[in-house]
Amino acid sequence: MKNVLFYFLFAATSLTGFCQDLIPAEGAKLNFVQVLFQTPAVQEAHSYKFLVAPENGNLHSASIVKNDPTHVTVIDGLEFGTAYKWLVLAKDKDGKEIFESAIHHFSIQRSLAADSTEYRYAIHAYDTARVEDGVVFLDYSGVAVDRRGKAVWFLPNVAGNLRMERLRDLSMTEAGTLTFLTNKVGIEIDLQGHTLWKTPGDGKISGDTVEFYHHEFTRLNSGNYLILCNGFENKSLDFEDRHIERIPLSYVVEYDKTGDTAWTWHSGMYVRYDDYLKVGTKVFNGNSFGHMNSAHADEENGLIYAGFRDLSAILVIDRKTRKVIRTYGDKIPSDTGKDAIGFFQKQHAPVPFGDHEVVVFNNNVVGATSSIVVFNEPTKEDPECRLKWEFTCDFDSLRPGNSDRLGNVQPMPNDQFLVNMGNVARLFEVNRQNEILWDCLPDRWNRDSARWEPFENYRLHYRKSLYPCFFSIALKEEIGQAPFLEITNEGSEDDIYFVDIIIPGEKTKDRYRFNTPVYAESSWRFDFTTHLSKRILAGPFTIRVASKNNPDLVRELIYQKDN
Repeated sequence: MKNVLFYFLFAATSLTGFCQDLIPAEGAKLNFVQVLFQTPAVQEAHSYKFLVAPENGNLHSASIVKNDPTHVTVIDGLEFGTAYKWLVLAKDKDGKEIFESAIHHFSIQRSLAADSTEYRYAIHAYDTARVEDGVVFLDYSGVAVDRRGKAVWFLPNVAGNLRMERLRDLSMTEAGTLTFLTNKVGIEIDLQGHTLWKTPGDGKISGDTVEFYHHEFTRLNSGNYLILCNGFENKSLDFEDRHIERIPLSYVVEYDKTGDTAWTWHSGMYVRYDDYLKVGTKVFNGNSFGHMNSAHADEENGLIYAGFRDLSAILVIDRKTRKVIRTYGDKIPSDTGKDAIGFFQKQHAPVPFGDHEVVVFNNNVVGATSSIVVFNEPTKEDPECRLKWEFTCDFDSLRPGNSDRLGNVQPMPNDQFLVNMGNVARLFEVNRQNEILWDCLPDRWNRDSARWEPFENYRLHYRKSLYPCFFSIALKEEIGQAPFLEITNEGSEDDIYFVDIIIPGEKTKDRYRFNTPVYAESSWRFDFTTHLSKRILAGPFTIRVASKNNPDLVRELIYQKDN
C-alpha cells in the first residue's frame, strides 16, 4: 500500500468487549467445538488460510483447512476433549504467501453434558433443504446442539457450580452473549461462561431480603433486561377453605445495565379485589398469582405479552401506560373480552410474529393432546380474532402427545415453527402444511436401569451459529483508487455499524458519524473521498466502528498519509 500507513489501536475486541488480537487466546480452554479464529490483520493481504490440527498432528498437512478473505473465520467439526494447534498464512492479491503466523495452541474441554454416552439427541427427521442449519440451546440440558444432534457448546462451571442447579430460559442474545435463570438469579455470560451481568436480587420488588425470580429472563435489544418475579400486596383474603395474609402479585420487571429498575408491571394492576374472591385459591400457586410463566417483549411496538398458565390467559400490556390493552383466552370475572377463548389452556410462551399473529404452545388440560396454536390479533381492518392454524402433537407413537408442563415454540423463517414439547422431551420443526421437517428426541442414560430415558427441557432457543455478532475492519486500496474502509460482518445475524471519524483536536460533538446495515457474512465499503473533505483526508484521524447488536463490540484504527 503506497499512500496510507495504518495500525490497529484495538485490532480486535472479544465478544464481551475486551481487547484481544488473537482468538482463541494462546492456551485457551474452550467449552465449544464451533470455534471463531481471528489473527491480527496483515497489510496488503487479500486472503488468509487457517490451518488447524490436533496437538500431535502436522499443521502443514492438516485436514482442517479454511480459506477466508478476511482475518476472521469460523471452523466447525472440532472435538471435545482434544488439544489443538493452529497457524495462519496470509496471501497477497496474486496468491503469493506474504506472512506465516506463529503456531498457537488451545484445547476443548470435556463435559458430561456434551458426552454422547451420557446424553443423546436422536434425530428422526431432518429435511436439510428446508430446515435452517444452526444451533439449539436447551436449558435443563445446559448445552447447545446442532441439527444433527451433536452437542456444540456446554455451560462450564465458572461462576459457581451452575450445573448443579436447574437452569431455565437459556438463550443466546443477538449480541452473542447468553442469558439464563438459576433458582436465585438471572445471569448473562459470554461463550466461555464468564459472568457479564446479574440481576440485583435486592428485595426491592418482593419486600424480602431477596427477589423471587422465575420462568423468564431476557436481554432486550435496548440492552436492558426483562425478568419475572413475585411480590406481595399487604392485604388479607378470606376464603371458605383458606386465609391469606398477603396477596401474591406476579411482576414483570425491566432492569437497566446498572441494575436499577427501569419499568415494572404487576398483576394487581389488572386483577380487582372481587376477582380474587371469585376465582378462588386455585390461582394462588405458591408466592405467585395465576402462575405467570412468560413475558415476551415486542420492543418495536412497545408491548409486553404476559402469559398466565393457571388462568389460561395472555395479557397484552402497553409498556408506556402500563395498561392491559388486549386479553386472549380465558378471563378473570371482571374482564369481559372475548378474544381467543377456548383456543388454548395451561399454555406456555406466547410470541407475536409476522402479520399480526401470535403462536403459543398449548399444553392443554391433563390427558388432552397438546398443540401449537396460531391465532390472529384483531386490527381495525380485521377486528375478528380467529384460530388460524393448529397442529396437534400426537403425530406418532415415539413420544406421548400430551405435555402438561413446560414447553415453547419459536417462529422460524418460511412459516415454520421450532417446538419444544416440555416434559415429553421432544423437539421438532413443523410447517403450516403439517409436515415434520426436523425431529429430535433428547435422552439421558440411566446407569441404574442401564437404559436411555427421555430428558425434558423447559425451553429451547435457536440461533444460526454461536457467533451472531462479530465483525472485522480493514483499510484497503485498489490500483488507481483512494483508500477505503471495508467492514465485514463475520456474524450470522444482520447488523448495523456506526462509523465515527474522530479528528485530533476536535470535540466529540464534531465527530462525523455514518451508519449502514450489513447483512450476515457480507461486507460494506466506506469510501473516504465520497464522505470526507480534502481537509480531513489529509489526516491523521481515527476511525471507530461499533456494532448496533452489541454496542460493546468496537474496532478502532488510525488513518495517516505517508510523508
